[in-house]
Amino acid sequence: MDVDQEARRLYALPPEEFVAARDALAAQARSDGDRDAASRIKALRRPTVVAWLANLLARERPDEVRELGRIGAALREATATLSGDDLKALSRQQQRLVSALVGQAVELAAASGRAVGADARRGVEDTIRAALADADAAEALAAATLSDGLAPETGFPGGLGADGAVAVLRPVPRATSDDEDDPEAARAAAHRAELDAARRRAQVAEAQERAARQRHGRAVKAAEAADLHVAATADEVDRLRVLLDEAVEQAESAAAESETADAEVDEASAALEQAEAESEAARAALATLEG
Repeated sequence: MDVDQEARRLYALPPEEFVAARDALAAQARSDGDRDAASRIKALRRPTVVAWLANLLARERPDEVRELGRIGAALREATATLSGDDLKALSRQQQRLVSALVGQAVELAAASGRAVGADARRGVEDTIRAALADADAAEALAAATLSDGLAPETGFPGGLGADGAVAVLRPVPRATSDDEDDPEAARAAAHRAELDAARRRAQVAEAQERAARQRHGRAVKAAEAADLHVAATADEVDRLRVLLDEAVEQAESAAAESETADAEVDEASAALEQAEAESEAARAALATLEG
């Protein structure tokens, strides 16, 4: 039994269904003689609401969640060389990225018929921030088998706290004393620092552009699918209109036939009454002659 694969399947279930499904799977592993798998499965903890939301995001948006690891690495490198103002700008970009992913998690939950409260939103936000701050946390989130939310590292360089405040920022390293004695070397060191900072900013921007392109691609596909659905619906409406027109024509024809049949019934009734009168008169005349 592939425990990792089964764990992903279990953590894709709603939290209230987790324990029963886990215990049934562990029992199956024991009956199959796989005691190691049974004990590993039995040790799996029911996910909290925050963990379920984070796992949902990782399953439904795997490319963007994987991208968190690359963006986080770029952010951590960038904080070593960027100035305070640049770090603040980078933190604002980070905040937009986190907010966008939290919004996607909330939308996915709504599509599953679940509302997300403020506490759960904050928990998902903390989990995403943890993935940005730490490579291991990013891998844990991408695995989509969290049983609880992740907590971001305190004071993550260039990061934002839960209250939106910018964390302590590290300035660009100053030139060494040797460089200060050599103005040319100092200028070269400052230039290298600026180049490094520019490269870090470019890496972060490229990573965010890739994530944006992925979101755009999904939106385009969704729009194309919606257009196809609209076209199919329009075709169905046209077909139903044709059927309705035919039904109206048939109803009008049936009504005309009914009116004709009613007139024929009236004529036949009149003829019947006349025939009955003539028959009665003939019987009376015959009775008179016989008498």
